Amino acid sequence: MEKAKFIAQKMEWHRLVQIPAQPDRSFLLWMFGLSLIILTVAEPIATTILSNPPQFSEISCPVGTEVVYFRYSPGSSINLVADDAMRKSYVPNIRVSNFRRMLDQYLTRDPRVPELVKELAKLNPNTTLIYKLDLKTNETIWTIADSALIAKESGIVGACGRRTTNPAATKLHNADGAYLRFLFYANSMTLVSR
Repeated sequence: MEKAKFIAQKMEWHRLVQIPAQPDRSFLLWMFGLSLIILTVAEPIATTILSNPPQFSEISCPVGTEVVYFRYSPGSSINLVADDAMRKSYVPNIRVSNFRRMLDQYLTRDPRVPELVKELAKLNPNTTLIYKLDLKTNETIWTIADSALIAKESGIVGACGRRTTNPAATKLHNADGAYLRFLFYANSMTLVSR
């Protein structure tokens, strides 16, 4: 052991082991971290305060129906068409037989949603499905409407209609009910803002 110390002292290896003192940069790291925390907290608050909610005129619906509002742009929906209208399905236009086949495949992958699949399998050609966020409730909705009702231009749409009447929609503890409650059948649609 003494021999190893003697060799290390003579060869000055201890200088190789010594690390030069680094300047203290902890203040900069603290400032950077504090800045990130402030931005993380302040940004959502500022966005909420400074954002302008969508401005649109409200519509009234017939008794027994409710209204939902959503942003719509052409091509952001699925249009079900008759099998003889097209040879192949191309999004956004899907042949009814292809749509039903896709539902069957979905049911084999997720057997928890038989009522949802049955409900969607009943849809006819010339039906459009629109997956959006209701601007009044911030709830996800699947709007199902006759394709002739769909607006031709982008904007905020007000739709009058009803939620699904499927009894499974009230069972929120299972997947069927959780998904079914988002189905909204529109009877009329009006462009309320561009």
